[in-house]
Amino acid sequence: MEYIEIGDARIPEIGLGTLQNKGDECRNTAQTALDVGYRHIDTAQSYNNEASVGYGIAAADVDREEIFLTTKVWRSNLRHDDVIESVHESLNRLNVDYVDHLLIHWPHPRVPVEETLAAMEELKDERLVSHLV
Repeated sequence: MEYIEIGDARIPEIGLGTLQNKGDECRNTAQTALDVGYRHIDTAQSYNNEASVGYGIAAADVDREEIFLTTKVWRSNLRHDDVIESVHESLNRLNVDYVDHLLIHWPHPRVPVEETLAAMEELKDERLVSHLV
């Protein structure tokens, strides 16, 4: 597997995107991808498949520490408290203690990006997020 290094993040060059992949198909796809060598999985709150991705991760014969897991905060959750709450919900759905990479999925013109980033930094300080690249 080839990696890209950005700051202190070591990101697999090839990852599995899970948009429009749901239910058992998503679980099976995530598990199979990990079992055949993928180490980066990308999901999002708005994809409504974080639980299926989590089941796939749990079913794969790969240690969590080997997986670079990305999720995204949806634009309706960009206020400070909403970021915190929604990321905790994402972690519960994914059944993981942390995500490697947290992104703003789509900015919202009425929410200052500084407010969102402050909440994301708090999550990083709590080690619930590894990277905000």
